[in-house]
Formats: sequence, structure tokens, C-alpha cells
Amino acid sequence: PFAGHAPELMKAAVEGGGLVIAGVGKARLVPQKVALPNAEAAFRHGITPLISDEKLPAHAARLDVELVPEVGAAPARVMDALVALTSAALQASSGVAVYFASGDVVHPATYVLAAVRDRLPRGWLWVGFELGGTTAQLTLTSIGLTKVGLKELRLTSARKDIGAAIETYLDLVAMVLARGSAFPD
Repeated sequence: PFAGHAPELMKAAVEGGGLVIAGVGKARLVPQKVALPNAEAAFRHGITPLISDEKLPAHAARLDVELVPEVGAAPARVMDALVALTSAALQASSGVAVYFASGDVVHPATYVLAAVRDRLPRGWLWVGFELGGTTAQLTLTSIGLTKVGLKELRLTSARKDIGAAIETYLDLVAMVLARGSAFPD
């Protein structure tokens, strides 16, 4: 199922107990018989609680997807492969959510599969955010962009404009990942 979720031209082959993704690295799946610690806190780093009433489903075990990048592999391409791997694992299993350690973010399986199916920017999944500010001002600060060598992104807006702020934040995450460099300020 990986090929159906992978970005265009990303090829993979089973080798030595894992999956080798050309130009990216080697991955393996590791079942764990324990729940993800602090899953609720990581769920709040994702966009789902802000845009829907969906709750984080209960879980008692997890399937860790480990991806060891090749030397010189582009970090954003590695993260794209990780999204493809996790969405393929979701489709092939009864997984209820995905945790991306890069952004300390958890998304329900339905959101991850819909985002991949709708070809939304994959960074929207693995980059989390912290919500802060005052009663008048909202601040969204990214979590995870430093994992690909970029600076974290901070967006400040009037709290009454939360809808536009979220949309702008997601657009900025996609833009900075596409350009591969931080904005000057």
C-alpha cells in the first residue's frame, strides 16, 4: 500500500526486514504493547481540535514507524516518506491515530488519511503548533520545522481572526517547506 500514498517518483522495496525507500532511507515497523504517553497533549498540538469536534480515540498499543535517513537525504523528502509510510500503515491496520515526533503532534487516523487522499501539504501533518497569546491576541508557534533545518514560525493575529490566522499559518508552513528556507523575519 506504500506506493498508493507515496509522493510521485518515490520508490520502495522490501529488503532485510525493512522497507528501503530510494533516496530517502530505510524504514521498519515496530509494534509496541503500550499506549503513547502524553497523547492528549500532543493531540492539542494538531489542527484537529480547532477545526472539528473529533476527539482522540482511545488506544492501548502502538505501531512505531522508524525511518533512518540515508546520508544526504533531503529532510523534507524524508518527512514526506514518513507521512506516506504512516498513512499506508493506517490503511493496512486498525490504527486510530498518528503521532509525529517531529512536531509532537497527534492526528486522528481519519484526518491523516483525508489529508493524504486530498493531497494537502504533508507538512500540515508533521508540523505541530503551540497556541498562545492574550485575550485580545492569538499566537501560533510551529513545532517541528527545526527538524528539517528551518526556523520555527510564529504568527500573531487578533483573536477574533482565529479562522484566518489558522489558514494563514498552514499556508506559511507549506510555503516555507516548499522554498526550503526560512523567511527573513
